[in-house]
Amino acid sequence: KALVAEKKRAEAARAQEKPHDVAQEKKRVEGAEKKNRAEDARARERSEKEAEEQAKAQNTAQDKARAEAKKKAIGLAQARQVLLAKKTGDNYKVLGLDASASTQDVKKAFRRIALVIHPDKLEDEIAEPAFKALNSAYEVLKDPEAQRQAQQEKERQEREEAEEAARRRQAQNSYFYNDYFSSYQRHQGGSNFRGTHGAQSH
Repeated sequence: KALVAEKKRAEAARAQEKPHDVAQEKKRVEGAEKKNRAEDARARERSEKEAEEQAKAQNTAQDKARAEAKKKAIGLAQARQVLLAKKTGDNYKVLGLDASASTQDVKKAFRRIALVIHPDKLEDEIAEPAFKALNSAYEVLKDPEAQRQAQQEKERQEREEAEEAARRRQAQNSYFYNDYFSSYQRHQGGSNFRGTHGAQSH
């Protein structure tokens, strides 16, 4: 009888435990599903963030490439302008200034142009000769005395050019006058000859 009673108590205990175990299992499954959903959400978030960062990096690279291309275009244009101005022999023009520029203006212009045409900044074969021309002009104009001498030299060259232009105009005018006068004399000589010959015939 005692064994039977014990068995019944054990069965009753197991019967009582079953609903509890089911609830626990259900709770465990729900917890696992919730955890999986959270992990999936975090994975999607990481994936979206990585895609966003990649797009941002790509845009940044494109922006940087465009900025570099624009910077190089500006540098090339400035370098060409410097070399073109060098041909005139005018140091002020090399620096993009006029003859009234102060020494401070000269320094500012040099720094501004050097930032875009220096060979370390501008990767092009034109950079080195352009920077040398810029530096040469700066070395002359940064010294007030050298600047004064450069101005005098410029004025002398301008006077010589004006005098040469005047001589060319005078020579052209003389040639035109002489040619016209010679043609006039030939015309008059022919007329006199015809007039004299006609008079003798009569």
